[in-house]
Amino acid sequence: MSSQFSDSREYQIKLLAYMLNNHDFCTIAGDVLKDEHFSDKALQWFFETLRDAKVKLTSASLQQEMVKAVQAKTIREDEIDKYLEYFNFLKVKPLPVEEEHINNELGTFIRTQATKLALQDSWNLAKNEQWEEIVTKLQDAVNQGLDVLTLGNFYFQDYQQRLSDRLNAVKVERLPTGIPDLDDLMYGGLRLKQLGLVAGGTGRGKSIFLAWLAQVSILLGKKVVYYTMELSTEDVAERFDSLFTKVKINDLKTYNNAVFSSLSTMSSKFSDHLVIKEYPPDTATVGTLKAHLRQLAGVGFIPDLVIVDYLDLVKPHRTYNSSHEELDAITKALRGLAVEYATRVWTATQLNRAGMAMETPDETAIAGAVSKLFTVDFALLMAQTQEEREDELIRLLIAKSRIGPAGRTIKLDTDYSRMAFYRPPPIPAATTVVPPPTPVKKDNDTDVLGQVDGVTEEDGKLVLE
Repeated sequence: MSSQFSDSREYQIKLLAYMLNNHDFCTIAGDVLKDEHFSDKALQWFFETLRDAKVKLTSASLQQEMVKAVQAKTIREDEIDKYLEYFNFLKVKPLPVEEEHINNELGTFIRTQATKLALQDSWNLAKNEQWEEIVTKLQDAVNQGLDVLTLGNFYFQDYQQRLSDRLNAVKVERLPTGIPDLDDLMYGGLRLKQLGLVAGGTGRGKSIFLAWLAQVSILLGKKVVYYTMELSTEDVAERFDSLFTKVKINDLKTYNNAVFSSLSTMSSKFSDHLVIKEYPPDTATVGTLKAHLRQLAGVGFIPDLVIVDYLDLVKPHRTYNSSHEELDAITKALRGLAVEYATRVWTATQLNRAGMAMETPDETAIAGAVSKLFTVDFALLMAQTQEEREDELIRLLIAKSRIGPAGRTIKLDTDYSRMAFYRPPPIPAATTVVPPPTPVKKDNDTDVLGQVDGVTEEDGKLVLE
């Protein structure tokens, strides 16, 4: 491309000139750009003036705005010459080739400027050794400006390619929960890039549900990362010992040999399918989890499922005005993780005090922020009366679903003593049918009685007992 665009300041001036001379582009640029993306105060003033104008400006009206700014001393007298120099460039309509370049490079410009700002902000963070915040800032910066001017899909023009792609596409893989009734309502389970949420009161089995999901995925040959922020690595591993071997958690030591034998068999098949990573509460941001996933990717471990136990204990990447805003931001960041790393994420959250008292909680019972439900793809509420608790029963209420019907309730048997969230109903005993004696013709050349046990002779015939 022409060398006239090699300097970012020249690109900024041409960009502003395009905003002045193309009202549609001015609207788009005003939405996606920020004043700090421009490298000096004068360029920032032109951007803000063009963006905030109630009626789109022309060269003449922009000049009038400059005069007003000088009279109001928003523009100092010693700065007038710079503003006039910029204005003389801005009022010249860009050539078609320049417009094409401005459009093509707008996303790159936004990412570049955002990265510069992130690096500047990181200086003070580095002094305080806030490395995770630096990583998050830089990641956010490089994700800005993606496809800002993409026109979108022309539905009818593209139908042939769409139908061809559908015929040749690999079947969308869903990861089931292992609970048949729930999987039916989820049309098979979570897809890639989706976030699932389970909400329940203290002691309702949120963590056991998450461990159950991990176990089901592993038995299907999938790889799982389990982030624990409430229990220790040892406690979580002990739960999996009970879950995989079906030995009650309090009997693991008593049946140590049986547990060892069972896990030895499974280890050869699933040796690298589960990673448990512990972080103390309120110390790990979603950026921390992303950094760990990159470490795992470096050794060839790409998870099919990420478990975060649990959402309320994740640290927000910056300070917010309220816990509601923090939890909302964390939820969005977890879904962003699912999308960025092309995986699935299941996490859990608490019900508030009112929700724990409800026999059938609703979305208002979710602690901290109902807005969590706006972000997740699927959400379950756990409900349990005292009687159900004693009978080891639980109800799952589908509060939100982008992948199937919502507002349904599933009632399940549980077996928390073995860390099993779901206990399949017993198989009805089959009715034993005793067949009538089957006559067997005697073969004179074969001594059947001498070769087959359970055969007797009645009235000259051989009969199977």
